[in-house]
Amino acid sequence: MLNDSLLTNFMNCFFGYGNLNADYWFIGMEEAGGQSEREILQRITRWKELGSNTVMDNFDFHRAVDDPQGRSWAYLFEGRPPLQSTWRGLIRIYLSAIGHPVRSTEDVRTLQTLEWGRFNSNNCLLELFPLPSPGIHQWQYNSWSAIDSLSSRETYLDALAPSRVSDLQGLIFQHRPRFVVFYSMSWQYIMRWSEIAGTNLIDGEKVQLETSSRGQPYMAIFQEHEGILFTITYHPTYKGLTNAYFEMLGVELSSRSA
Repeated sequence: MLNDSLLTNFMNCFFGYGNLNADYWFIGMEEAGGQSEREILQRITRWKELGSNTVMDNFDFHRAVDDPQGRSWAYLFEGRPPLQSTWRGLIRIYLSAIGHPVRSTEDVRTLQTLEWGRFNSNNCLLELFPLPSPGIHQWQYNSWSAIDSLSSRETYLDALAPSRVSDLQGLIFQHRPRFVVFYSMSWQYIMRWSEIAGTNLIDGEKVQLETSSRGQPYMAIFQEHEGILFTITYHPTYKGLTNAYFEMLGVELSSRSA
């Protein structure tokens, strides 16, 4: 069983990776992973070792955490790594937003290796919920912990959502990034994103960035509030999106920077 005291502190205090003073924040639902008790033990132990802070350096944290094959996740930051499936779309947004056109996947790879979610970067990667999960229909934490709120995924989400929403809102308006990009267009999460932003984002400007081969419009939502530009986009693994969608979103962000 996991150390429930440490796990509780982790759930209450850990929010992600990168630089809280960065201009560009990306906020998702939760990390992928969480396939074994050993992995979660490594995560919460590493978090404690590095100071139990709100955010960690992406590389320093993950080099002490193993993937399901037993390899350190450090391989995502070393040599010529594979592109991580969620990060690669977000990185294309970021590069285009800072005026760095993506000439090839090597540009994405280089940024993932050297800057993505690092303390010395201009980006910050945060999550609404703190525990990694391999999918919304899988839940094993009730086997690894005696914490009541972890008895099911539903009780966990209900128990943590209010405090996590409040804390994320506090972090945003304390550090005041120029851009906050929320990545999920699911209705339940659009409501959470609006709570975090402190304004009804569904009323924001909807911009069509791409059209699918079947004529489906792929949109993004933009809403400025209290001097911060909030954006809602699809999750980068959403089926049908192309690299161009994310790059156009970045260009759109750049065009709206004052």
